[in-house]
Amino acid sequence: MDPILISLALIPVLGILGQWIAWRSRLPSIIVLLFLGFLAGPVLSILDVDLVFGDMLYPLVSLLVSVIVFEGGLSLRIRDLKNIGGSLFRLVLIAPIITISLMFVFTRYILGVSVELSIMFSALMVITGPTVIIPLLRHIKVSPKISSLIRWEGILIAPIGTFLIVLVYQSVFISYDNVLKITLLILIKTMAVSTFIGLLAAFTIIIFFKRQWVPDFLQELFTLVMVFSAFVGSNYVQADSGILTVVLVGIILANQQQISLQHVKVFKENLRILSISTLFIVLSSRLVFSDLASLFDFKHFLYLLSLIFIVRPVATFVSLIKTSLPFKERVLMAWIAPRGIVTASIASLFALRLVNLGVPQAEILVPLTFLVLIFTVCVYGFSLNPFIKMIKLEDNDKVGLLIVGANKISVAIARLIDTIENIDVTVVDSNRKRVQYSRVDGVKAMHTSVFSARVLEDMQLGAYQYLISLTENDEVNTLSCIQYSEIIGPQNVFRFPPTSLNATQTEGLKMVELGNNLTANDYHYFNSIFETNDSFKLINIVDDMSLVQFHDQYGSDLMPIMGISSSNKLIAGRNLEQLNKDDRWIVIETKT
Repeated sequence: MDPILISLALIPVLGILGQWIAWRSRLPSIIVLLFLGFLAGPVLSILDVDLVFGDMLYPLVSLLVSVIVFEGGLSLRIRDLKNIGGSLFRLVLIAPIITISLMFVFTRYILGVSVELSIMFSALMVITGPTVIIPLLRHIKVSPKISSLIRWEGILIAPIGTFLIVLVYQSVFISYDNVLKITLLILIKTMAVSTFIGLLAAFTIIIFFKRQWVPDFLQELFTLVMVFSAFVGSNYVQADSGILTVVLVGIILANQQQISLQHVKVFKENLRILSISTLFIVLSSRLVFSDLASLFDFKHFLYLLSLIFIVRPVATFVSLIKTSLPFKERVLMAWIAPRGIVTASIASLFALRLVNLGVPQAEILVPLTFLVLIFTVCVYGFSLNPFIKMIKLEDNDKVGLLIVGANKISVAIARLIDTIENIDVTVVDSNRKRVQYSRVDGVKAMHTSVFSARVLEDMQLGAYQYLISLTENDEVNTLSCIQYSEIIGPQNVFRFPPTSLNATQTEGLKMVELGNNLTANDYHYFNSIFETNDSFKLINIVDDMSLVQFHDQYGSDLMPIMGISSSNKLIAGRNLEQLNKDDRWIVIETKT
């Protein structure tokens, strides 16, 4: 069989296999993908990407990077800057200068790398990993404010770091004269070209979608084509400005109110996963075993420790002086700077340029970058949650619970849940008056649709671990369970059972409805027996007991609706047989 065909098919197979193994084992996906790529490439020699792609390899890498950073831009909301703007601008403008200065000292004097390459690698290390940071945010429990700051920094630093690398490349390796002039020229041209092409691409998408010039089934692919066109066109006019351009396209589209892009975001999320998987397999399979093995010594270990314990903390704390960010959140920011596939991709691209220029030691850029990538991902990936617990950062131990619907039933339930320690409950409803009444009752409430980008982003960032849809609308209950089960898992979404199942409902909807019912009774039943908020009660279970024993002890007229276990896991009242010690149960007194 054709070895090129085998290698071409093996790349996505290994990529998706790596993602699946990471999901099952709860390991950082990057580590698994690096291992599989390294195993398939230098170890077993069954994957030769240079044979498959040839001269097309680095253009392909560039296009995949553009997809990744564009998808990152789609997650950025301008309104977040109201609370984090000051800290963010310091982290992306001042911290990089400090990082480059410290990294240059350690790279030059610990590793003994040449001055020119030390500057180049230091600029490269400015770029943290948006592809790593976003998944990490889904597994930690911090406030939305700090989540937004981490996400914004991780995405914006990619184009800023790329600009710094281009600047170093042009001023150190291409022309030593008129460094200030070159810097200003590159900056002005990059900003002008990226802004113009970014606006042009974004508004082309908006106009074409709004006027329905593109059919629904082509909108995702049309967006992808526009992103590629903007990236390539920007790089053609001004070298290496494409990353900033596609980030701007993503930010503009994420903050406009003219068209809905939810279906595009879902498509781009899937494409991002495929792009990341492909890039890691491709780039790690090209590593030379001897090059990587030569870096496993004491001086490189000392170098990595300095990166973790000196460079990032110093750059963070110095840049955040006189900002309003609380001390504990500054400590967290000092402990989260993993490098990802964007860093590795850019290192590979510029290493090739330097090798072609005949720069001595240029070949060490890629293995050294992967060494830093592996070390930082392992350190931050495995230590982040324990670190947050150690510094006792607010919201770490709280379980987020989102209740859909601000009717009298859901608000009464939310009031009781809110009394349970370490449970953070929020009600969401698009009806302004209902939201206002909920707040009067002391319940935290959001005035927005459950399907809004605001709720979706909070859910993706781990703000909520459970969703309970308690509206009187069966369709809203069903669709909210379907949408968010993909993010937090089908076992963590609950709802009132539907009033009725009619012939028009699909088998898929029926399965969702039957699998996630909170109780056996629908909204209208509870509405008929509800009198006041006191109709609901919270009972602490003092000993293990069956449902029959519960009724004997507390009364046969009490119906358990939902429980919170001692470990703060949500328990549905449907098909309940056993109640365990220290569970907290919300019950309602039924009419007899």
